[in-house]
Amino acid sequence: MSDLLLNFIFQFFVISCSISSTPSNFLKPPDIYGTSSEVSLEMMLETAKNYNLSIYLPNEVPKNLELTAIYLKESPFIAIVVYSAESNKDYKTAELTIEIAPVDLKWIPTYSELQSEAAESQDKTAMEINT
Repeated sequence: MSDLLLNFIFQFFVISCSISSTPSNFLKPPDIYGTSSEVSLEMMLETAKNYNLSIYLPNEVPKNLELTAIYLKESPFIAIVVYSAESNKDYKTAELTIEIAPVDLKWIPTYSELQSEAAESQDKTAMEINT
C-alpha cells in the first residue's frame, strides 16, 4: 500500500476512535446518590462529631422551606442537606441545598480577597453576612 493510503487509514482510525457521541464518565461529577445514604440530622451530626467537624446550619430559612433530606457519604465526609417547599428530596432540583465537606482553609478566600476580586468585575459582588 502506498504511504498516502496508510496515512489516510491511520488518521481515519485515530479520528474515529477519538470522537464519541456519548460523553465520557470522567467528565461527569460523581453522583452522590450512588455513594451516600439518606440519614437523619442526628446521624449526620454524630458522624461529623466523629470527624471533629462543627456544622452550622441556618436556624431560619424562608417560611415555606423545610428540611426534606440529608445525604451522607462517610469517607470522605460529604453531606448534602436538602430544603424544599414541595417535599422534594432531590438535591439536584430542590429549592435549596447545602453541601458540607471539609476543606483546607488555604482554598477559602478571605472577605478582603473577595472584595478585591469583586471590585475588578462588573458582574461580581462580595457581601458579608451573619456579622
